[in-house]
Amino acid sequence: MLSVDEKSQCQALERTQPVLPMGLGYVEGITHDYIRHGTTTLFAALDVANGTVLAQCKPKHRHQEFLAFLRHIEANVPEHLYVHLICDNYGTHKHARVKAWLARRPRFHLHFTPTYSSWLNQVERWFALITNQAIRRGSFDSVADLKRKIDTFVKHYNQHPTPFRWTATAESILGKLERLCKVINGTQHKQLSLGLTPNSAISVPDRYVRLSARRDPGCDGLIRIFPLCVGPKRPARGPPP
Repeated sequence: MLSVDEKSQCQALERTQPVLPMGLGYVEGITHDYIRHGTTTLFAALDVANGTVLAQCKPKHRHQEFLAFLRHIEANVPEHLYVHLICDNYGTHKHARVKAWLARRPRFHLHFTPTYSSWLNQVERWFALITNQAIRRGSFDSVADLKRKIDTFVKHYNQHPTPFRWTATAESILGKLERLCKVINGTQHKQLSLGLTPNSAISVPDRYVRLSARRDPGCDGLIRIFPLCVGPKRPARGPPP
């Protein structure tokens, strides 16, 4: 079982000074100016059972690059094993050529996360890990340098892999959503009044800001909620001095 996705727009930023690590009495320091040397796309497949990662960097994230990464997976997974891939609903994963490639390889099976639920894909957590530990605080003098350091991180990570474990139950997540819906609109998470007009505002408790409701043009009668801000209202500012 492999959790598969791509992290696009990994920037090769060369900073004027190295990042100053946090120490006793002062916070982490980072320069505001840098040179952009380009970007790369990181494709990764996380084995959810043992935590190991297959990774490749590509210049783009089209279906051609995704097919090339699938061939890389095929070459690294023993032939006697079935390959179950967990993917999100990005169009590249459902391209006609990708479907044709998979149809010729019956041991490959794709499983898609629900819409707006790509966070369920565990490789997203690994992307956060490599971003915080290797990419965001790094300084790279070229895209090739960025790729080398990504490969080095993956190589060292696979020496001591650790699988991710869910700590929240489905019941706790659904219960939190139910409590949130009761607070913001007083109803269960299923529908809103169909009498609302596009871009109309809904009154909510004072400790929350207003929400914007717009009718979804792709579905008759469905109204989606777009929070304009999250959290308590801030006191209004007075006139400038």
